[in-house]
Amino acid sequence: MILSALKRQEASETQLKDARAILERHEKTVPTEIAGVFRKQRALFRGITSGQNSEQLSALETELHRTNEQTLRSIGRMHEELAVAVGEATWKAAMTDLDNRMSRHFRE
Repeated sequence: MILSALKRQEASETQLKDARAILERHEKTVPTEIAGVFRKQRALFRGITSGQNSEQLSALETELHRTNEQTLRSIGRMHEELAVAVGEATWKAAMTDLDNRMSRHFRE
């Protein structure tokens, strides 16, 4: 999705190559971290539905928060690297384009 958004903003071949390298490097860790967040969310929901006490639920929530924060930092670093690689203006335009496309799928 990110590469497609960059192409729609007419990023150069060099920018696309650099962006692809960054995405490939982060592809090794970020999806695993995102899956970890989902596992922690599932554990918290199971704790809620299985009658765990407040101390147990608080521990689950603390772990979810820690995992979520770590994942968001990883994703943020990847986005920062991409912005540097393709230039701030191209990055912002591509992310606005992607946000507009994604917002069609999510209703508030």
